[in-house]
Amino acid sequence: MSGLLSAFDPGWVAILYGISWVMGVFYGIRAVFMTKSFLDQYGISQSAQLMARFAGAQVLAFVTITAILPFMGFEGAWPIFAYQLLASLILVGTGLYTQTQSEASRMEGVSRSPEGWVVPIILVIMWAVMMFMMRDTLYA
Repeated sequence: MSGLLSAFDPGWVAILYGISWVMGVFYGIRAVFMTKSFLDQYGISQSAQLMARFAGAQVLAFVTITAILPFMGFEGAWPIFAYQLLASLILVGTGLYTQTQSEASRMEGVSRSPEGWVVPIILVIMWAVMMFMMRDTLYA
């Protein structure tokens, strides 16, 4: 492979990168621009709009950087990948805790969906695989 996709060797790594990017766009846009329905879906009070938008803005900033990164090159970009890996890992822990141990896990009307920790587990696996498969470029 050459050009833009040369760092994605084998090519399926580009698919992982694209899937993680689409997931970020989906959650980021929902949290920032469709906040009411986003919060309603999870049974969260509308008083959390500022924090939902804050989190969504962080996701959209990351999505913007990861959209530009393939055009700039992945050489030495391991901290960007490590950031997302660690953020996803932290979300696994906080999601599991929230679903099983926190006061929110016992509240009426709060979503009990495993989405809060299953999606981050998928992201941890995806980012770890990408970091491993792209290691020669990321750590250059």
